[in-house]
Amino acid sequence: MDKPKLYIINPHYDDFLSVTLSKGKNFNAKYGYLIKSENWQDYFSPKDIFFLNTKDQKIDLDAWINLNKINENIKLKKFRVNIFKENDIVIISSNMLMSLWGDFYAQIKKISQDATLIITINHFMWKAPVLKKIFKEINTSYFICERSPLIYSRYLEKDEIDALKVHKIIEIPYVPNQIFRKCRKKSKLEKCAIVGQCLPVWRNHIFYQRTGFEYFHKIRRNIKIKFLNNDINLKIFDYFGPENKFFFNAIIHKLIYKKTIRYILKILKIYNLLERKIKSIATKEMNNYYKNSKPFKDIFKEYSIILCGEEDVLKLPCLGFFEAMMAGCVPLGSLHNYYESLGMKRNIHYIGFDGTYEDAESKIKLLKENPSKISSLISKSTEFIDKELSPKSLIRKILLELESD
Repeated sequence: MDKPKLYIINPHYDDFLSVTLSKGKNFNAKYGYLIKSENWQDYFSPKDIFFLNTKDQKIDLDAWINLNKINENIKLKKFRVNIFKENDIVIISSNMLMSLWGDFYAQIKKISQDATLIITINHFMWKAPVLKKIFKEINTSYFICERSPLIYSRYLEKDEIDALKVHKIIEIPYVPNQIFRKCRKKSKLEKCAIVGQCLPVWRNHIFYQRTGFEYFHKIRRNIKIKFLNNDINLKIFDYFGPENKFFFNAIIHKLIYKKTIRYILKILKIYNLLERKIKSIATKEMNNYYKNSKPFKDIFKEYSIILCGEEDVLKLPCLGFFEAMMAGCVPLGSLHNYYESLGMKRNIHYIGFDGTYEDAESKIKLLKENPSKISSLISKSTEFIDKELSPKSLIRKILLELESD
């Protein structure tokens, strides 16, 4: 009997599964741990791991291998549909799935019939109208996502929910960049750093159309307003979020997206041109924000407490929460059911609060009166992420979920 094999489709083109050459070495691929042979070593030898290539265009493969520190025994193979066996595992991201579906739908359907297909999903709502059609076509497969999209089912269409329910969802948090380990220090400021962008959502974005919210992060938005109104306690907080009062691109897009104005602009055949111009401005604004922002790794080196604010409208965690833990800081969190489902305990592995600035201030004031408690929280938080949320631990969890079926 052949040994099971692990196949990963187009990781060298997929910035969810690897650091692509276009992104560069400082980029963190959210599912990058899935392509590292050392994380699979208890289950697959490198010679039984294959990267499948569907594209004809050439890239500097050696540069990509060096950038991602790929085991030299892993081979790149041309994508062929008749190589998969029942016990094989095939991994593809939802973005790559959508990209390939038009040309390879028959082959992908066959994979879902012959092997175990795993699809990594990031922000399902954004892609739900497309993915629901694909999910109805393939056999029962496994979805890896930071939290089940069903948690925000009130914002999904019935057929989108039905398409999800046919498959098995495995909740796996994103693995922070291991570089944050270098931020662990014995001595840090006993203050809370407020971090994270809160860019406005465009009117034609599916998030706005489904939820009616103009921002992904209510917590971050509310704290930004308090900061701009000089209403933050700077004795216990330092603010590193955006400081601009307005985003020019959002104001203009809100204006031209009004039904009557949009109709007139489309008749004049200038709506699409204007939208492209506004997107160009939006890109510049966003790039300027990141360019002028203090890097997280520098903040995490200095501060013992981090408030990054979850994507609270959809009840989704944010990567910054886990990056803070990796960096030897203690984060504030409000998604208690989710964190506890991962095995964390409130006020032991993270600081629990109700998602408001006032409660965060109250909790941190109490902590500052008890510095030993801060040290204990950091110690427990770091121990937990090293043991329970390491790449090897998460892969073990994935395989246990597969075996349970």
